Amino acid sequence: MVAERKTKLSKNLLHMKFMQRGLYSETKKKLEKEEKKIISEEHWYLDLPKLKEKESAIIEEQSFLLCEDLLYGRM
Repeated sequence: MVAERKTKLSKNLLHMKFMQRGLYSETKKKLEKEEKKIISEEHWYLDLPKLKEKESAIIEEQSFLLCEDLLYGRM
């Protein structure tokens, strides 16, 4: 079991133009992923005040006795 060493690049090599472009593209991709994640999380959140329950205009009665004395037709 030989421990594998990962060789580090020299400082001068990292400062070369083509290396900088690679680093720039990687960081740009990471930022885009983070922005998409933030946007997708915010997409489902609405900052609205809580709605009050409206009073119902419908009255429910358990019995039909109130309907016995009703008149038919228009008044």
